[in-house]
Amino acid sequence: MQRCKKWLAVLFSTMLVIAGAVPLAASEETNYEMDSNVNIDHYYQLFVEDEPVEEGGFLRALWRGLNLQDWQDFMDSDRTIRDFRNFLRSNLGQTLIFIIAGVLFFTIAGFYLKRAKFSMVVLTYAGAAMALAFMLSFITLFRMPQGGSITPMSMFVVSLIGFWFGPTIGLTAGVTYGLLQLIQGAHMIHPVQLLLDYPLAFGMLGLSGFFRKVKWGMYVGFIAGALGRFIMSTLAGWLYWLGPITPASLWASIVYNSSYIFPEIGLTLVMLAIPALRKAVEHVTKRARAEMVRINND
Repeated sequence: MQRCKKWLAVLFSTMLVIAGAVPLAASEETNYEMDSNVNIDHYYQLFVEDEPVEEGGFLRALWRGLNLQDWQDFMDSDRTIRDFRNFLRSNLGQTLIFIIAGVLFFTIAGFYLKRAKFSMVVLTYAGAAMALAFMLSFITLFRMPQGGSITPMSMFVVSLIGFWFGPTIGLTAGVTYGLLQLIQGAHMIHPVQLLLDYPLAFGMLGLSGFFRKVKWGMYVGFIAGALGRFIMSTLAGWLYWLGPITPASLWASIVYNSSYIFPEIGLTLVMLAIPALRKAVEHVTKRARAEMVRINND
């Protein structure tokens, strides 16, 4: 019974912090208008049309898809993309994403932590870091027209989870954070593109867990995770956003994604050069990793 109470306390406190930022996403007006120079004219109307949000639109679309013989036609259809985009913008869609993200993290992380004999303190640190990163992601210094933005250290905070507790927890936290990003107003032209741009891209931030024992691992792991996100987002741009799959569209995707990911890397490193901020991060990191040492010694 006591263990159940601890699980519920951690789950409730983490979700409460994240929920505090959700109304900001609901109230933020999302700009879907695109640059006419981008070679995606076929999808232009999906973003510039101001359609009413239907709570069950995608659920009905999914039911139609289950009754189609050609699933690929369903996945590629403009109607499906529009329905799914509206679903993500609806209250029902954002609530379901919020629930799925929480269940995913606490199920996978809880199973792993149970096997590794970790304490609830580990889940508390990881959940608090995700909540902080989610709130930092609302502080947008620069936003690209087709998705992607520069924020103060949001990627770094997510990468810290992997550096503290290893790649399993780090990758799980990154994927969860990517799902939460859908609440802020996802840019979508295909379901696979959505996976590449959000859960898989942000999941790469957990690669920092592989650099836990490397000198300057906190910084190297962050850069490695950010590069992993860059690769995933570049693939999404190349395969879906920029028309025909050609070397020219690949370079265009590289330039586009470089314009916000690398500046955020640079901004984060500059901010970490501030002594007070760096000492605060190192203090929290020391305590989080001390918990790992204590558990391993038990």
